[in-house]
Amino acid sequence: SRKSKSPPKVPIVIQDDSLPAGPPPQIRILKRPTSNGVLSSSHPASRPAFPVKSLAQREAEYAEARKRILGSASPEEEQEKPILDRPPRISQPEDSRQPNNVIRQPLGPDGSQGFKQRR
Repeated sequence: SRKSKSPPKVPIVIQDDSLPAGPPPQIRILKRPTSNGVLSSSHPASRPAFPVKSLAQREAEYAEARKRILGSASPEEEQEKPILDRPPRISQPEDSRQPNNVIRQPLGPDGSQGFKQRR
């Protein structure tokens, strides 16, 4: 088995500039389809007609969704119940705290002032 180290042969395409190029592609701008023979316009009056809900209807739907998702219809119901998940935090006076036994080295390892050293 001989391995050839010559590059693979790739066909080379040479374009002939003496031939005339084809015409440029045509671009057409189309209009949107008309409804009832009138072009649609962007007037605020032509918005899609959504049913306008009153504040009471929206609040009722919100309460229903909240009850379905969270299990309560209003945030006041949750605030009345005390939170029993977390135990109360026990705070000790500062005098009775144990020292953390951290040894601070204000000098660098070579005896220099460390970060406080002026250049």
